[in-house]
Amino acid sequence: MAYEFQVGDARCEVVPRYRRDGFDLTIDGREVRAALRMLASGPGDAELEIDGRVHQVLVARRGDVVWVHLGGTTHAVEFVDSLRRAASEGAPAAGGDALVAPMPGVVVEVWVAVGDAVGEGDLLVTIESMKLQTAIRASHAARVAEIAFARGASFEKGAVLVRLERAAGEAAR
Repeated sequence: MAYEFQVGDARCEVVPRYRRDGFDLTIDGREVRAALRMLASGPGDAELEIDGRVHQVLVARRGDVVWVHLGGTTHAVEFVDSLRRAASEGAPAAGGDALVAPMPGVVVEVWVAVGDAVGEGDLLVTIESMKLQTAIRASHAARVAEIAFARGASFEKGAVLVRLERAAGEAAR
């Protein structure tokens, strides 16, 4: 299973394979053998071994962010919750009426029909990507103007899944 991390301004994909004495990582397609050993000399003191080279590091954590001080530079490493990111990317912009796919996938279920009146938060479509299902919900009260994909249909990231139409006289928020 791949994990996503934010390191400074860069985002990287990490696939771990655990061993008894550490782990092998594939970081953005590059194979790395790594081990992290916490030292008894002080809180946060550690040795980070990467491909046979040992580095002295300081490690600190606050919430979801781990800071690693290596070679005079401190790096903030944050785990990216892919489901939360996908849901926020799939949410329409303020006042937007097109609900777009946050990732490529398949439509699992369509819960509404063209012409249906929906309220804020109503379930419109359930999609699946990499075996994870995501609910696409109405961002505001509206009428369903278009359903772009039927159940079982595949789509690409950014594809419009559903278009909503505000009722006459209702201003965009």
